[in-house]
Amino acid sequence: MSGSQPDFPRPSGSPTRQLPPRPNLDFYRNEAKSLLKAHATGAPEALARFVSLRGAKEEPPALNDAQWVIAREHGFKNWAEFKEAVLSRTRTEGGMLFRVVDPETGEPIVGAVLSIEASPAAKNQLKTGADGTAVVPPLASGSQYLSIRVVHSERVPRLVSWSWNRQTARLPETFVLTMERRRTIGGVVRNRRGEPVGHARVVLILRGSSGDREGAQVFNDLWEREAVTDAEGRWTFSEAPSDLIRMSVAVAHPEYVRERIDPLPPAEAFRAREAVLIVRDGSVCEGTVIDAAGVPLNGVEVFFGEAGSDSVTRPSTITDVAGRFRFGALSLEGGRDRPILTFIAPGYAPELIELFIDVPSVPLRVVLSEGTPIRGRIVDAEGKPVAGVHLGPHSWRGHRSLRNWFADSDENGEFVWEHGPDDSVWCLLVHEDFEVQMGELRVQADPLVFRMRRPLRVEGSVVDARTGLPIPIFTLLAGKEFGGQTVPFWNDPRLRRPVEYREGRYLHHFGRYDFLSVGHGGGPGEEPFQRIRIEANGYLPSVSRRIARGEGNVVIDFPLSPIADVSGTVVSPEGKPVEGARLTVVGTGGVATIRAGRVIQEDEHWTVETDEKGSYDFPAQEANFPVVVLHPDIGYLVTTSEEVLGTSVLRLQAWAGVRVKTSPLPVGSHISLFFPDEKGPTALPAILLEKQATAEEGGLFFGHLRAGLAQMAVAGLAWGHMPFIEVVEGSVTEIDLRGRGEGSICGRLTLPGDMSRFEPLAIQGRLMPCFSGAAFTGAFEIDPDGVFHVDGVAPGKYRLVIHFRSPRPATAEGMPVYIATTEFTLGEETKRLDLGTMQPELKIATVSKPPIP
Repeated sequence: MSGSQPDFPRPSGSPTRQLPPRPNLDFYRNEAKSLLKAHATGAPEALARFVSLRGAKEEPPALNDAQWVIAREHGFKNWAEFKEAVLSRTRTEGGMLFRVVDPETGEPIVGAVLSIEASPAAKNQLKTGADGTAVVPPLASGSQYLSIRVVHSERVPRLVSWSWNRQTARLPETFVLTMERRRTIGGVVRNRRGEPVGHARVVLILRGSSGDREGAQVFNDLWEREAVTDAEGRWTFSEAPSDLIRMSVAVAHPEYVRERIDPLPPAEAFRAREAVLIVRDGSVCEGTVIDAAGVPLNGVEVFFGEAGSDSVTRPSTITDVAGRFRFGALSLEGGRDRPILTFIAPGYAPELIELFIDVPSVPLRVVLSEGTPIRGRIVDAEGKPVAGVHLGPHSWRGHRSLRNWFADSDENGEFVWEHGPDDSVWCLLVHEDFEVQMGELRVQADPLVFRMRRPLRVEGSVVDARTGLPIPIFTLLAGKEFGGQTVPFWNDPRLRRPVEYREGRYLHHFGRYDFLSVGHGGGPGEEPFQRIRIEANGYLPSVSRRIARGEGNVVIDFPLSPIADVSGTVVSPEGKPVEGARLTVVGTGGVATIRAGRVIQEDEHWTVETDEKGSYDFPAQEANFPVVVLHPDIGYLVTTSEEVLGTSVLRLQAWAGVRVKTSPLPVGSHISLFFPDEKGPTALPAILLEKQATAEEGGLFFGHLRAGLAQMAVAGLAWGHMPFIEVVEGSVTEIDLRGRGEGSICGRLTLPGDMSRFEPLAIQGRLMPCFSGAAFTGAFEIDPDGVFHVDGVAPGKYRLVIHFRSPRPATAEGMPVYIATTEFTLGEETKRLDLGTMQPELKIATVSKPPIP
C-alpha cells in the first residue's frame, strides 16, 4: 500500500470524525506526520487506527498511508477528495480565514483576540473560536496596509502586517499564525559598586525575526515592554519568547545613565532570572530657564539628545515654578555628535545648547525668546495652492531634536510658525498625493514658497522573451540607487511575493518618500535614481534602467528569458548532508547581517532551506550576487551565485570562536573584533558578519566566527591594544588580556586651560609591538585633578595614550581633541614606574558625519 493511495469506495458507515466549519489543511498534514511517528513507536492508538482501516500489513506505512487513514476517518475515499473538501470550506468571499495554532502541536488556540487596523481608516476586533479561527473582513478599495495584533493570556503577543502597492492590495484566502507559550525571564540591576538599584525600568525589545509568509511580516508584539526592579534590584518579565537572539535591553533610572546594555549576559542567565545588568553613574546637569525679562518659566520641556533617539535613552524633564530643571545622570563623553539639550515651550522659540565636559560643574542659565513669525505658501507644479500639506521639523543646527512645531497648509496653501527661531530649520512637507520633500524655513520679508511634485508613475508589460506571450504572475520590487552605487537598495524586499497581474501588465506608483534624501547638516542630499526589478518563476530576473525624478509617467517593458533552476546539496565539513541550512542571496535586498549563525534580516532577501537530504533548488540570477549558506549549529559558507550555479555540492566550514579574559572595562569602552580582510578587495561588502560578544564570567565570548586573521580592539574614549588573533576553523581561540604582571604605573595629566576639571575619562595602555602572549589592556579613570595609576601591568614595552574631547565647539575642519602620549618600558624587576607629568596637545580630529537617515 505504501507509495500510492487506493481509491476505495466511500466508507459505507458513518464517519468517525467530522470536519469543523473552517478546517485547516496544514493541521491535518501535521496530524498525518504525528500519526506516522506514533505508529513507528508502537503507540497502541496509532496501531489501532491503521489496522481498523487498512488491516494488518507487514510493510511499514508511509506518509500517504497516514493521510489516507485521516481521510477515511472523515468519510472520504482518498486524500485528494478530503483535501478538496477542506479547501472548499476555508474559502471566504474576499475575506481571509485567520487561524491561530500552537507551533509545536498544531492545536487551535481558542480565545485569541485580534485587533485589526487597516487603511483607509478601519478598526475591528475579533476572537478565535473553538477551531482557532476568525474571518478577517475584506479589504476596502485602495487599501495600502493591514495590521493584526494578536493577544492571548497564555501566549507571546504577535503582530502581523501587510502593505501593498495600490495595484496589488489583496489578502491570502487563509493565514496561519503560531503563538508559543509565554516564558518568564529576569535578573538583577546593579551599579558599578555592586549595589542593587531599585525602581529602575528595564525596557525590553523582543520582536524576533519576521516570518515572511503570504506577503506578511510577522513579529512578536514586544516593543519597549517594561519591568520595574524591586528594592533588591530584581525584575521579571513574563511574556518572553523562547528565542532571545534579537533581544535588546535598556535600563532607565533618574540617577544613572540611560542606555542599552551591550553586550548582554547569556540568554541562559535571563531564563534563570539571574541576568546581571550594570548601570553606570553619569554627570549631573541642572539649571534655570527664564524669558527675556528674566522671569522664570514653568513647564518648559527639556530634552537631552536627538529626537531620533528612542524614548528610553533620551531623558527629558520639565521645569518647575522657579524655572529649574535637573538631570541626575547624563552621558557626556564620546560619541559622534556633541551632547545637546533642547528647550521647548508654547509661545516661545525653541532653544538648543551643546554640552561640554565641564558644563555640569556650573548650573546652566537658558533664556527663551518669543521668536519671529515664519510664513509660507505651498503650491503644485502649476502654481496652484495645495491645502492639507503637513509640515514638521526635521533638523536644526545640525541636530534632529525639535518636535514641538507642526502645521498644515490652509485652503490657500498658506502656513505660519508664530514663534520660529531666528536661524533656519529644515522641515518635511508631507501630502498623500505628492512626494515628501524638504524645505528650509527661515525668516524673510516675503512668504516662503514651496513647490510640490507628483509621485513618479511607471507601467509596462512582462512577457516571455521567446514567445512574446504575457507572464501573468511575477514579483515586482522597486528600489533606489545613488550615483556611485552598483547595486540598488530595494525599498521593501520583505514584500517579495508573486502577484497575478491582468494580461501581464503592471502599474507602479513610487512612494512619496522614495526621492527623499538627507545630506550633511540635515539639509537635502543627493537625489537617488529609481529602478524596478521583475522576478518570475522559471525566468531570469530583469532590472530596469535608472529612472530619474521628474520623468512623470514612464513606460518600461520587461521581456524575460526562460531559465531552469539548479539543484544541489549542502554538506557538513565532514561531508554529511545538512538539513535546515539556509541559502541567502544578497544583493536583491539590503545588507545581510549575520548574527549567531543567522541572517537577521532574512525577510529582505531571497532565501531557500535545504530538505532532510540537504537538497535545494537555486534560481539563476541576472548578476553575480554574494550568497551566504548558514546553519547555526554546523557551519557557514560565503560564496557567489555563479559558484552556486556551477557546482552541485556546497561544503560548509565549521564555526570558530574566540574566548577573551579581561578586566572590567571603564565608561565608554568596549572590546570589538574584526577581520582586516573584510575591508580588502576580496571582501563581499553586502555581507556583514556581526562579531557579537556574549558576557561570561571573567570576560567575553565571540561565537559564530569565520576562520582567518582577526584583530581585536579595545575602543572607547582612548585608543587601545590591537592584538592579531588567528581564528581557526572549528576551534575556540583563547586570549588573555588581563596581563599577568605585578607592576604598576602612575602619572599626572596637566589640566588644559579651557577646562575647569577632569571628568572621569578612559585611559588605556597599548603594547608595542603587536600582540604576543599576555598583554595589558586595562582601562582606567583619571581623577578630577588629573592623577592616574594602573595596576597589574606585565613587563614589556608600552605606548600610553590619553585621548579626550575639548569643550571647544567643533569647526568645519573637525573636532578639537586633546591627546597625551608617552612610550615606556616596564622591566622585569620594576614594581612601580612614575611617568611624571604629561602635557596634552590640542589637535583637530576630522569627523566624517554620515547623512541623517
